[in-house]
Amino acid sequence: MLLSAGAVGNGPIINIIERLMQLRHRVQTVVVCGRNLELRREVEAFVLPQAERFRVIGYTSDMASLMHIATLFIGKPGGLTSSEAMAAGLPMLIGMPIPGQEERNSDHLLEKGAAIKFNDVTVITYKIDKLLDEPERLARMRQAAHGLGRANAAQVIVDTLLADDKTEPLYIDREVRRKMAEAVKGEVEPPRIVPMTAIYDVHTGVPYGLLTDAQFAEITHYLELSGGQEHTYYVNSETVEMLRSHGVSRPVIDVLARAVSGRSETDICWTRR
Repeated sequence: MLLSAGAVGNGPIINIIERLMQLRHRVQTVVVCGRNLELRREVEAFVLPQAERFRVIGYTSDMASLMHIATLFIGKPGGLTSSEAMAAGLPMLIGMPIPGQEERNSDHLLEKGAAIKFNDVTVITYKIDKLLDEPERLARMRQAAHGLGRANAAQVIVDTLLADDKTEPLYIDREVRRKMAEAVKGEVEPPRIVPMTAIYDVHTGVPYGLLTDAQFAEITHYLELSGGQEHTYYVNSETVEMLRSHGVSRPVIDVLARAVSGRSETDICWTRR
């Protein structure tokens, strides 16, 4: 069993452990107490009569490995916890979900057959023993968890974003993000997201920075097209100094200076974002 008290270490862990100590089946439970050192010490003292059946640890960054060796996860159905458990094909015993997203996660996992639930800790012993009496049912739950899991979700997201050439991405700076948060709270009107122009190396694709439409317009009539290509310009250190002498704004100069840094000249490309 893998019993989690969460990162901060809270909940009725001692009551749950008391029920686990009453199981008919011989199981070993890893108890993750999070950053709650006092809880860890309390648990360690509490399980002494059955010390061989428990392994008590504090905060860990290796939950993925623990989930892959566990038979059943006992804890709350938070978003990351649930998704990690499903990616590991680990069935869950859910208890006391927080109203809102955890309740919805719980409903979804129960409907898909990847979890069971306890509403009171007094039924934990019965529920686990009953489940372990039915290995076929446990196998079906594990299969259901595997079916819900998306172990390669991060790679899919990256691949999807890189392959998306139909939608122009938008640059959202810190100030816009702050205003968006205020708008969600109803404090201000939603901000207008400003389209940007990305400047990058034509040969390597390395980005140099983002310019607003107004900033980009400052320099287009000064730059020399490279090979007659509409979106490619030739830039060298003299170009940067010439633009500086014409009073072009500092953010624009910084972007172009990065482009020619350490070299005499380069070709840059731009694209609208």
